[in-house]
Amino acid sequence: MGTENAEGSASALPGLRLRTQEPYWHDYTTHAKQRWIGRELLEIFTTEFRDRTKEYYLWAIHKGVCTVNGSKASPRQIVKDGDLIVNRVHRHEPPVTAEPIRILHRDDDAGRLVVIKPGSIPVHSAGRYHRSTLIEMLKADHGISQVHTANRLDRLTSGVMVLSTKKEAASKLAAVYLSGDVRKNYVCRVRGRFPGDGKEVTCEQPILSVDRQSGVNIVHPLGKPCKTIFHRLSYDSATDTSVVWCRPLTGRTHQIRVHVQYLGHPICNDPVYGHAIWEGRSQEDMAKETVSTESWKGEGGTGSTGSSKVDAIIAAIKAQRDGQEDWARWKDEVIYGHLLQEAELELPDLPGANAQTARPAKGKGEEVLKSLGIEIDTQSNRWLKRVETEACGMCDECKIPLLPDPRPEELFIYLHAMKYETEEWCYEDELPWWAREDWQEAISQAERKRGGQMFSSGSAPPAEPVGFSKEFLDPGVELSDPAHPAVPPQQEQDTTVRLLDMCSAPSSSSAPAPACPFPVLFEVFHGLEDFAEQDLQRVLKERGAMVRPPPLGAWLQAGHVRAQVEDGISATLVDAWQDGQVRSAEAAHLVMGEAPLAQEVVQRLRDDRRSGGRSRRREKIASVKAKSAAPKSNAEHTAEVEQEHSSSDHPEKLPQSERDLIALIRKLWDDCLPARDQALAFWRQRRKTQYNAPLQSFRCTFNRCGYLLPTLISKTMEYELSDCVWSWLNGNTKADDPRNEWTVDLKAPQLNIVFKMVPNFGANERPNNLIEHGPPPAGALFVLLELDPPVGESQLRPAALTGAAAGGGTALAFYRAHTLANLARVFPEPGQSEVKLLEPCVGVGRIATEMVATLQNLQLDFKVFACDIDTASIAKADAAITLCNLHDRIKTSTQDATDVDAMAAFLGGRETIDTVVTDLPWGHRVLTKNQVHRLYRNLLPALLALLKPGGHAILMTAEYTLLQRIVAEQQVQSKKDHLSKYRLAFAPLHIPFEAGEDNAEERSGVAVSSARKWGVRMAEESGGLRMARCGHIVGIFDLRKERVL
Repeated sequence: MGTENAEGSASALPGLRLRTQEPYWHDYTTHAKQRWIGRELLEIFTTEFRDRTKEYYLWAIHKGVCTVNGSKASPRQIVKDGDLIVNRVHRHEPPVTAEPIRILHRDDDAGRLVVIKPGSIPVHSAGRYHRSTLIEMLKADHGISQVHTANRLDRLTSGVMVLSTKKEAASKLAAVYLSGDVRKNYVCRVRGRFPGDGKEVTCEQPILSVDRQSGVNIVHPLGKPCKTIFHRLSYDSATDTSVVWCRPLTGRTHQIRVHVQYLGHPICNDPVYGHAIWEGRSQEDMAKETVSTESWKGEGGTGSTGSSKVDAIIAAIKAQRDGQEDWARWKDEVIYGHLLQEAELELPDLPGANAQTARPAKGKGEEVLKSLGIEIDTQSNRWLKRVETEACGMCDECKIPLLPDPRPEELFIYLHAMKYETEEWCYEDELPWWAREDWQEAISQAERKRGGQMFSSGSAPPAEPVGFSKEFLDPGVELSDPAHPAVPPQQEQDTTVRLLDMCSAPSSSSAPAPACPFPVLFEVFHGLEDFAEQDLQRVLKERGAMVRPPPLGAWLQAGHVRAQVEDGISATLVDAWQDGQVRSAEAAHLVMGEAPLAQEVVQRLRDDRRSGGRSRRREKIASVKAKSAAPKSNAEHTAEVEQEHSSSDHPEKLPQSERDLIALIRKLWDDCLPARDQALAFWRQRRKTQYNAPLQSFRCTFNRCGYLLPTLISKTMEYELSDCVWSWLNGNTKADDPRNEWTVDLKAPQLNIVFKMVPNFGANERPNNLIEHGPPPAGALFVLLELDPPVGESQLRPAALTGAAAGGGTALAFYRAHTLANLARVFPEPGQSEVKLLEPCVGVGRIATEMVATLQNLQLDFKVFACDIDTASIAKADAAITLCNLHDRIKTSTQDATDVDAMAAFLGGRETIDTVVTDLPWGHRVLTKNQVHRLYRNLLPALLALLKPGGHAILMTAEYTLLQRIVAEQQVQSKKDHLSKYRLAFAPLHIPFEAGEDNAEERSGVAVSSARKWGVRMAEESGGLRMARCGHIVGIFDLRKERVL
């Protein structure tokens, strides 16, 4: 076990010098987060981003600075899944300490980097910080191209951080953190004489986050479980402070800071938990408060916690921050409020503390402000006059109120990560200056230096006042943009975004979108193509396209379903996709070109990969030996790596199989030119009905879909093929040619041209999932144009559902939930009129709501029972059910699904459930391996007792081998136990043919798709296991309750 200690002195007294960044223009570009969906645009900006006021955001949306999907938006516009939101700002990053980031340990070969992070520096980009973050500063100052984190420290916290410089090392380090094998040790200085007298003090109070913007956390029963062990190191009677050693056994936000405050000894200079507002309000008092979990996160709720005491604490801490920032938000509110009045724009009422006025007001806020020594001005018109005449505190370019430089005591808190260790490694720093016995002398020395240059003036106001220009205060005059110089009137400038330059409004044309003349390729989960095909056929029926839809192009383990043009099938499904009615597909593409991918081609690729892999390993070993014999300098090594990298992708260096593949793709690209032009015209016209904005950005995507190439990776192929796309869109021009209509955008393109290698597509032989041994499967090559995300929403999946029930996940969880729920509808017995279903691990309600959407059209009376052991999850599930108005269909309860008696009381008796559908907990992120084993072992007997004879349990888990073993063990036990009348047995999971058509190749004269045929055959052969890839490889089981023979 290696141990590293910091050399030299520990962290110097911070605050004597500042590191600043020059302001720069920046486009915040992001797709709608799950918690944003279903909420108004202005409310999202106001509640999620504290930097500016709602007055500014309303003005920015009105003038087109904040756009949605490339077009000007309305402040009341509802954000939908897939929306692209852009906010252009002149970024002013706050200064941070100039104390350098110390390298404690660096091993480039192993990908390990250990640093000492100073206080005031955030780890990741967030809020106002980007370049002044630990990650970016390591890249800029130390030339480290990749930095990956497994944990992070608060911005004000300093100390040891263990990082990775390679993805493989990052994955291993993250696994170590998740396993709980990392022992963390911190030191802090707190107020008063900390208890213990040589003994350890343990705090196990749960912690709940109550405000995202201020970062306030409280001790509360609804919080997450926490445990911290403390040991007092010393006590300073002169300052009545103690130095405390801390060992957090869990990793919650602000865990140490909250726990020491709960024990009555907050960190001395903690601006949140050492605030004067806590006097007379302890964390014990907070634990007794009634807090509303529907609103305290600000996800479309009221913005209030439901507790006046907690709300007062949050308001006081935000007011203190406003005061430290020279009331910049109040100035912002006054300026843009004035502009809104002149433009006669109504300012709506919004929830949350950030939407309230920042002006020092009477009432509850007045007491807080007086305690901070802030003079209260009660006349807003005087404030307006003062702000407009004291415009020296505004930026010349963007007119944002400038913030004063932070004082030394605002740059850090007395909390330092001292030591991180496992059984294999240990990294430790020295005690910081404030934890030593002579810490007061260090402060005195810093005070004596105040006569020198302590602070940078990088963000300070200029000496002379800068008056507001007419172009800034007049809503009808354009604001000059230094990033985009003004052009003469006769020239066009479509791409410029200005604060006072209104962008094009959304099209109000009511013309119908053109019908799709192309086949459409839907991306679905691998292994469940037959169920996805059935779901698309259901959509065709519901939209009245046909009574008995024909089979679609579906092959098992292809991960895609192809909708043909004939009979208007692709046109109907494209409209349904746009309206949000296709819930089983992740993406949809227009098929511009298609060619078979022969088995001989993919076999040669595999052979070259295997032979080339052995050669590369031999070359690597020889290279390592040569380097050890004659080491090179860093510059020589870097030049050698770059040369190898640049030469490895040269056509002459590629294996013949890869050259043949590139030639095949290029030929397909050339052959489909007429289809490409027609598809682009169709896409333009289709988009014109939604957005009236210029189409100017594209990217090229290459997707191997599981195939492995000998030397090339997807990014290299994209670079190889992007020249083709560029020439098609712009002609033979260079990137800097002003005539170019299209530009490359890798993050948020408007147009995405996709090249795909799809396995098993069009193949007649047994499907191969690319995981099994044997020859690689044949497939197909596609040239595709990706369709835009849906703009509509389904009746039973309102847009707001994602924000309320996502729980921090992604849209992939909804596709997975719908796919799993879709399996349940194939099992009602003939003639059955009422169905009862159970979701025993409801989580945040995704599967339960999707089951209702799936069963709605079966003309059955059904009831869904949903339970979970976690109260917070049930609360989120209830929120989702309320949004969908499904309380008459779904009944929820906080229950342990392994408790048969309690579940029977909830369900109305034993043997009352027809079908169980659930995504079982698995993996270390949820439970330990022993806990998963114990859960599965106890859950299966409970399901056996609750299911009707003949009932089914559809279970999905990544721990499928464990579940198979437990089922087999319980089947053996049921034979030994003569009292057991029933058992759970594996049943084939497939779509049954109609009566009298079992194992037939046709169904009522209509051919059955390959996915249907192989789905039946492989389900019967696999003994009940259905392998699928739903973001990760999972096993899906159908367990049937049957009588023991």
